[in-house]
Amino acid sequence: MSASESPFPLSWTLALAGLASAPVQLVVATEYLSVEAAQKALFPQADAFTEVVLPLSPAQRDEVARLAGPQPPHRSLRVWKVMHRGELSGYVFVDEVIGRGDFITYAAGIDATGHLGPLEVLAYRESHGGEIRNEAWRRQFAGREGLGQLRVRADIKNIAGATLSCEHVTEGVRWLVALWQVALGPRTAASAAREPGTGLARPPNGEWVRVRMSSPLRAAVFAGCALLWLSGAVWLVVHLTLEQPTPFGPLPSPWEPLLLKVHGLLAVVGVFLLGWIMADHLTERRKLGRNYRSGVLLAGTAALLVLTGYALYYTTATVHEVAARTHEFLGVGSLLLALAHWWRARPAR
Repeated sequence: MSASESPFPLSWTLALAGLASAPVQLVVATEYLSVEAAQKALFPQADAFTEVVLPLSPAQRDEVARLAGPQPPHRSLRVWKVMHRGELSGYVFVDEVIGRGDFITYAAGIDATGHLGPLEVLAYRESHGGEIRNEAWRRQFAGREGLGQLRVRADIKNIAGATLSCEHVTEGVRWLVALWQVALGPRTAASAAREPGTGLARPPNGEWVRVRMSSPLRAAVFAGCALLWLSGAVWLVVHLTLEQPTPFGPLPSPWEPLLLKVHGLLAVVGVFLLGWIMADHLTERRKLGRNYRSGVLLAGTAALLVLTGYALYYTTATVHEVAARTHEFLGVGSLLLALAHWWRARPAR
């Protein structure tokens, strides 16, 4: 058959030949994790995941948009409340944001104090940019708290070849954190001003209150309590092992008076810190409920140490002896209580 007899015009033949010779970019949608696997990866200690619905008022939606900043298109969002032994551990969010031309499905966990865990990528549907599944990139989000620690490029670095995917997922996580702050996070009660029509409690300065102990308070508590406990422990060891026997009875070590002075000075700092904790951290934690009982037990033990320490200075005979033994017993046990409280307060991952 000649060219003139071909059933296809010459222009069609050339167009089909061009298409056949053009490079074809394959796009493979890859499912990496199920929702259930992502939940357990984010909160391995959890024993219950309950899906929740977040109905937002128009004012709340506006607030989320204002806090989150510019956003890529989102397709769907699902949220689960995470429980461990009857206490709230946090929330799991499964969100979808556009990458370059298709949606990325990822999961983020925010614990009860507002701290993020590393992200989990559930599905990636494009031929380029899948490097965001790299653990090093996903772990950039771990431990971050608040929108001030989620700046694109400044806090969360991009990956060459996956710039759009990195930026869009980071912006999506900012939206999730803003949503947590507006709809799920702890808020002040007594001193907060209610926004008309929203039911959201906000402090006068307009910033959301963190339940987690602030960094200066946390550093002061750790340092002050560690030094206080060590000074008391060293005194107790010296008192029990370095006494010198004499015909008139045991003679205390010459180090004991100095150690008592150091311990007494640090105890003054401890009383100040105790008041600070009870007025700030413990009060806010009560509204959240998580880890509150162990905190009350630890604070009560500290208060008893203060009372027995006072009795050691101003009592004699049997009362002094009882106060001394009680103070020593509580002092040793307080370390175990503090470690248990810290362990329970760690963000679940």
